[in-house]
Amino acid sequence: MAGGGWLLVPGLVYFIVWASGWYLAHDRTSPYRAAGYVICGAGAAAVAAMSLSAALEFAAGAVAHFVPIDVAQLLAWRVFPGLCAVLLLHGLGLALEQKLRRHRPIPDISRAELLEGLGHFLCAIGALAAGTLLLLAGLALLPNPAAHPILNNAIALGSFGMPLMTTLFSVTMTLMIGLIGSLYSDASREWWSRQGAWSTIFSLGWVAMFGIAFFCAPLLHWAWLTYEPIANAGTALGWLVMTWIGLKAGSGSATGSRDGNCAKREIVARLAPYFFTIGIFALLSSLVQAVVALPEVRCPAPVSLPCVYAAHANATLATDGGTLLIAFGCFPGRGAAAGLARRHQQVLALHAVPEPTGARLFRRQQRRAQAASVHRLRPGRRPAAGRHGRPAPLPHRQHGAEPGQRRRTRVADPQGRRLVRLHATLLRLRDAADAGARGDARRGIYRPTREYASKSGAGDDDATVRLGMAVALSGAAASPNMGTHSSPPLNFLMTMFNVRLGRWCPNPRKATWTHSSPGIGLFSLIAELFGMTNADANYVYLSDGGHFENLGIYELVRRRCRLVVAVDVASDKEMAFEDLGNAIRKCATDLHVSIEIDVSKMDLVKDTGLCGASCAVGAIRYSHVDPIGVDGTLLYIKPAIVGSENADVLNYRKANPAYPHQSTADQWFDEAQFESYRALGYHITKAALAGAAGASEMAGGGHDIAALCAHLMRPHGLALAESTSGRAPSSEAACGNELPL
Repeated sequence: MAGGGWLLVPGLVYFIVWASGWYLAHDRTSPYRAAGYVICGAGAAAVAAMSLSAALEFAAGAVAHFVPIDVAQLLAWRVFPGLCAVLLLHGLGLALEQKLRRHRPIPDISRAELLEGLGHFLCAIGALAAGTLLLLAGLALLPNPAAHPILNNAIALGSFGMPLMTTLFSVTMTLMIGLIGSLYSDASREWWSRQGAWSTIFSLGWVAMFGIAFFCAPLLHWAWLTYEPIANAGTALGWLVMTWIGLKAGSGSATGSRDGNCAKREIVARLAPYFFTIGIFALLSSLVQAVVALPEVRCPAPVSLPCVYAAHANATLATDGGTLLIAFGCFPGRGAAAGLARRHQQVLALHAVPEPTGARLFRRQQRRAQAASVHRLRPGRRPAAGRHGRPAPLPHRQHGAEPGQRRRTRVADPQGRRLVRLHATLLRLRDAADAGARGDARRGIYRPTREYASKSGAGDDDATVRLGMAVALSGAAASPNMGTHSSPPLNFLMTMFNVRLGRWCPNPRKATWTHSSPGIGLFSLIAELFGMTNADANYVYLSDGGHFENLGIYELVRRRCRLVVAVDVASDKEMAFEDLGNAIRKCATDLHVSIEIDVSKMDLVKDTGLCGASCAVGAIRYSHVDPIGVDGTLLYIKPAIVGSENADVLNYRKANPAYPHQSTADQWFDEAQFESYRALGYHITKAALAGAAGASEMAGGGHDIAALCAHLMRPHGLALAESTSGRAPSSEAACGNELPL
C-alpha cells in the first residue's frame, strides 16, 4: 500500500456508514435491502484489508507477534480484496435479480429519494473531511516515540488508539446528523443514537479489557514492591471478605426485599461483585504475565510506577507470538471451558445436591449401595393413570429473564413427572399481550409431560422431569438469574463461585423441547455468567418462583383454576401475610382479578400466644373480568398453633418457641422437628377439608369440585358467581372436575 494510503480507511468507514444510513432510510420491503447488506459487507472487507495493510506498514513488529508476516500479507493483499470483490459482485447481482423479477415490479426511484440520497452523500463527504482533520490533528499530538517510549508503544497504541478512533467516528456522525437535519426521520435519529451508545460501550469495554490485560499486573507488582507485606496481605484479606459477604448477601432470602433493615445488605450485594471482578481479573493478568513474560524489574528506590510498567511492557513486547499462542491455548481457563463444553453446567450446578435428597425424602426411597460405593436411586414410577385425577402439588419456578425484558414473563409450571397426570404440562414464556401470539401461545404452550426433556444427548441419566428435580428447582433461591433481583455483576460473582441452584431446561416453544439439556453447555454458561438469559433461546433458565411471587397463586389465577389450595410456609412470626398480600396485588394489577379473603382470625392472640385459626377461605373473582366466568375458591393455609393440636406438637412448641415459624435457613431438620411439622400439617389439612370432603363426595367415587368449593365458602359468608352460559368450565380451566381426597 502506498504511503498515506491507509488514510483512506476512515473514508471507507464513512462510506459504509453513509450506505447504511441510505439503506435504512428505505422501507423494509425494499428489494434492495439484501443487496445493501452484501455491499456493506464488501466495504467492511475493504476496511479490514486496508487496516491490515496499514498495520503491516507502520507496526509490522506488532503484527508479527500474532500472525506470520507472510500470512498477514496474504490476507491484506489477496484474501480480503478478493472477498470484497466477490461480495460486491454478489450484491450487484442481487440488485439486478430483483430488478428483473417480473412478478415483483420495482417502482421507480422518486425525485425526493434521489435528493435524499444526494443530501446523504454530500453530508457524508463533509463529515469525512471533518473526521480526517480531527484524525490528523490527533496524530500530530502523539508524543515522540524516542522521548516517550512508555506512552508511545504498541501496548499503549493498542489500548487507547481504537477508543480514540471510535470517538472521532462518533463526533463525525454527530456532525453528519446535524448537517442532514430534517432529511432524517425520528426513527433514523433514534437508530443513530443507539449506534452512538453502543460505540461508547464498545470503547469503554475495549479500554477495560486492555487496561486489565496490560496495566493491572504492573500496578499490583508496583504495590507489592512499594508497601509492606502486612498491608498487601490486609488488602487481599479485605478483598476475600468483601467477596464472601457479597456471596452471602446475594444468595440470602432477604436480598431484594424492600425492608429498610436490608439496606446495608443490598449495598454490599451491589458493590461486592465489582470488587470481586476487578480483583480476579487483576490476579489473572498477573498470573498470565508471570507465566508468559516474567519481567525483570530493576528500578531505583523509591520504586516508581512508570519504571515497573516499562519493565512489564518490554517483557511483553519481547515475547514471540508462538509463546503467546501456546499460553492462550494451555491456560487453565481454556481447559475449564472445554470441560464445560457439553452439558456439565447442569451436573456441576448446586441443584444436583438437593435433588436426590428430596426424591428419597418425599418418596420414602432408600439408597442402595452399588460397586465402588456409588449410590443410585431406584427407578421411579410412571405417572399415575387412574380414572380420577388427584391433587397435584405445583413446584413453583420462574424463568430467569433479565430485568431488561418484560417483568410479567414468569414461569410456574407443573412439570413434575410424578406430580401431574398424563395430560400435558403448561409452560408460559411470553406475556399475553405479546404481538404475534396466536391461539394457545397467548395462554401458554402445552407439551406432554412424558415427552418433555425426555432425550439425553450425552447418554446420562438426566432425562425426563423428576420429582427431586422439580422440588430442587422450586427452592432454587440462590441463583445468578433471579428475575427483577438480578444484576450482571452479581450474576458474574455467583456463577464464578458456582452458587447456581437453577437449571437450564428446554424451551417448549422451540423444536428442542424434548432434549433434556443443551448440546453445548458453554454458551448457556456464558449467558448465565454475563446475565444474557432470555425467553427466546432454545433453553431457558429456571429458578425459584418466589423471586416473583412466592405462593404460585398468580399463575393459577391466570389459568382460571377453580380451586386453589395455597400453603404459606414462609417464616412469618408476626403473621404479616407478606406473600399473600404480594400475590393479591399482582393478580389485581396484572390480571385484573381481585381476591377477597379475610385473614383477621389467623392473627396472634396476645394473651395466649395462640392463633385464632390456621386457614382462611377466599373468593377469586374471575367474574369481574370474564362475564361468563365462574368464580374460584382460594383455601389459604398457614402453619399456626391454635391449641387443639396433639400433645407431641404442643410439646415441641414449648421446647422451641419459634415453631412453627423457624427460619427457612435451617435446612437440617432432625427427626423430631420433621415429624412435628408433618403432624401439624396433617392436623390443619384434616380440620380444613374433612367436612367439605364428606359433603362433596360422589356416589361413584371422587368429589365434586363445585360442591366442595360451595361448602368451603359457606361458613365465611361468600358467594360464588356461576357461569351465565350454563356450561361447566373445561378441565384445564377448573384444574379437573373431580378431586379425590
